[in-house]
Amino acid sequence: KYDDIECGDLVSFGNGQRLNKIASADYFAMIAAAKKDGLDLFPLSAFRSQTDQESNFYGKMKVRQITPDVMSKFVAPPGHSEHHTGNAVDFNSLQPAFENSEEFKWMQANAHKYNFEISFTQNNQQGVMYEPWHWRWAGDSEARRVLYLDKPYLVRENGKSYIRDFSGNKNQKIK
Repeated sequence: KYDDIECGDLVSFGNGQRLNKIASADYFAMIAAAKKDGLDLFPLSAFRSQTDQESNFYGKMKVRQITPDVMSKFVAPPGHSEHHTGNAVDFNSLQPAFENSEEFKWMQANAHKYNFEISFTQNNQQGVMYEPWHWRWAGDSEARRVLYLDKPYLVRENGKSYIRDFSGNKNQKIK
């Protein structure tokens, strides 16, 4: 379960979105690097309060006429969205086809340099829908503590997979 980040710890950026101040330097450096390579990365969604997530979750559930359990495979319930942390950003498109874009390919190859990683890969441990647009910043120990709840976690970099511990150290390469 995630708590909302304090509003004073957020900075405004593109499209009226807000991001954790600590993550902003890496975010802006990543956007600039992508732009230098001729690509346009832009935020569709970033910080979202639990109140906003409640409207998002229950509103979509009502429209689709599905149960909370089914809805939670597509949209995180209030209190369970990485967006509450101020460290998550949805980029460019909320469609699975985003994975075929040059921007997604660039992010796969480069986002780790800026401490960003994809949150919900195909067949992810969380059991939620694949979201190639949803990336999180895990650039300091507090972000990792919040995002990983003090548990070891899997991260992929440059086609290699590692188990990392809470401190961010690479512990074990996985084939």
